[in-house]
Amino acid sequence: MASRFFVAASAALAIRSVTAQQPGSTPEKHPELTTYKCTTAGGCVAQKTSLVLDWNNHKLEQADGSACPVSNTSAVCSDNASCNKNCVVQGINYVNAGVKTSGDAVTLNQYVPNGNGGYNAASPRVYLLDPNGEEYENVQLTGQELTFDVELSTLPCGMNGALYLSEMAMGGGKSATNPGAAYGSGYCDAQCPKQTWFNGTVNNGVLGACCNEMDIWEANGRATGFTPHPCDVVSIEGCDSAESCGFNGVCDQWGCGFNPYALGRPQYYGAGSDFVIDTTKKFTVSTRFVTDDGTTTGTLIDVQRSYSQEGRVITNAAANASSGWEGLTSITKVHKSTMLLSIPRD
Repeated sequence: MASRFFVAASAALAIRSVTAQQPGSTPEKHPELTTYKCTTAGGCVAQKTSLVLDWNNHKLEQADGSACPVSNTSAVCSDNASCNKNCVVQGINYVNAGVKTSGDAVTLNQYVPNGNGGYNAASPRVYLLDPNGEEYENVQLTGQELTFDVELSTLPCGMNGALYLSEMAMGGGKSATNPGAAYGSGYCDAQCPKQTWFNGTVNNGVLGACCNEMDIWEANGRATGFTPHPCDVVSIEGCDSAESCGFNGVCDQWGCGFNPYALGRPQYYGAGSDFVIDTTKKFTVSTRFVTDDGTTTGTLIDVQRSYSQEGRVITNAAANASSGWEGLTSITKVHKSTMLLSIPRD
């Protein structure tokens, strides 16, 4: 998520603020989701936020309802000007797309019923918008903590539930020819994905969309990990070659992750009472971004993880001696000769 989620106001307000890739006849109505900002002095204050699906989930159509193909050879959408003239972007039925909210809870479904007795893959990717619904929420976590509850008892091996931050442009590339964040535009991450659109513009140059990424939570009912993916660039950068877009390019695509199982603690996290964290039951995940001086303006030196379940506070697993990282419990800078948990882009 450069933040992946929300838009507060109503769809009508979001649409009126747009003169761009014209919204179509199907309105964009974002599911409301309450989030909280907390301080030691003032406690937790609720925010009226909401979710928006990624731009690529929205249909781009011509006036007659037919598809609007996007390419440098397209007769209707070969560049931003022609797309704006000939195409409209339609809103999303979020329930059909696998997204449901209730108060401060969101449920994302990998598959949704298709009406014929079967299921269609949904795999929704949603972003967090600020309470005004005009831009993505600018999450600044240095010297602070991010906490959420998770319930993934039905998420098996082979699946991945992800909550992460990526350094997307806050407006989602909003311009005279693109409605931006209100329709989930402008995605990027450290894997430098090549998409039809690059930060809100037609991507005929096939640029990879590179930006800093922090994987707060990648998990299912059997395994979990958190991983920073730093880049040599600030904000979204377009890579244009196999070298710059690849594993030796501008971003650390491997990242430096902390996975308890991989670090020699197979009984720390899993389904059942035999594990320290029992994924058949709901639990809370907390991630702290520690600075050298304890302030929000200091230099990040450590990313720490803890959990709580059924009234117990659970410290992060300590790496086993057999992993070669005995005693490590967090992601921090370590000696340059060690690579697995060191942050490489410093």
